[in-house]
Amino acid sequence: MMGLRLEGLGLEYSTPEGPVSAFAGFDAELGPGSIGAIVGPSGSGKSSVIRVIAGLEKPSRGHVEIDGIGLDELQVAGTGSRRARTAVIFQDYGLLPWKTVEANVELPLLLSGMKAKERRRRSRPVLEELGLEDFARFYPGRLSGGMRQRVALGRAFAQAPDLLLMDEPFSSLDELTRETMQETLLETQSRRDTTVLIVTHSIDEAAYLADVVYIMRYHNPGRLVATLRAPGGIERSPAYREEPTFRDFANRIRRVLEGREE
Repeated sequence: MMGLRLEGLGLEYSTPEGPVSAFAGFDAELGPGSIGAIVGPSGSGKSSVIRVIAGLEKPSRGHVEIDGIGLDELQVAGTGSRRARTAVIFQDYGLLPWKTVEANVELPLLLSGMKAKERRRRSRPVLEELGLEDFARFYPGRLSGGMRQRVALGRAFAQAPDLLLMDEPFSSLDELTRETMQETLLETQSRRDTTVLIVTHSIDEAAYLADVVYIMRYHNPGRLVATLRAPGGIERSPAYREEPTFRDFANRIRRVLEGREE
């Protein structure tokens, strides 16, 4: 398991008109095996935070620490494969349409140089766990949105990540499929004790999934304005969505987002 710590994190993009700050002053600490959610309006820098943690953007300021090791150290060859321990799922899933479900799930393992027999050994249990074994030879174009999302999850979990970063992974799904995929994520995450950080526009999704919610607002640049922890002693299940505790927590997130509560 990995813990995640962000300290004073910020990112600026260079443009012909000069630097543009995506976000600044982001502090967070996410314990090993827990789920965090970043919520905020468009333009507040949520996705940019994920890109920095994933190593896709270099932070302009601040510090990222994963499992007690700084981001720069993790990206140096010889300190262990960071990509093998951290997986990312983006909004468009990133599936290759010319590869089968099985081949898409195995793709990161192939790129890491893993032999076919070992790739199969690693991917088969994941396909079974996510109900994809009967679709292993299908191509993504034949699958529903929910099934494609399962393939994206399978590809991430086949890497046996300690840290899973997710950027609006369920936003294109209908409400019922979205809730089903949330349950799938919780079940798979709990079996593997994976640390998860998810970006979402959905207040209900953040309130349901997350142990801790990081709320951002656009202040030119976007900034973290509050960190809220989920109520203690809850058991996440479909029934929890109907409980007053869940609704109270979702309403509190909404009030902070709207600036009615700090």
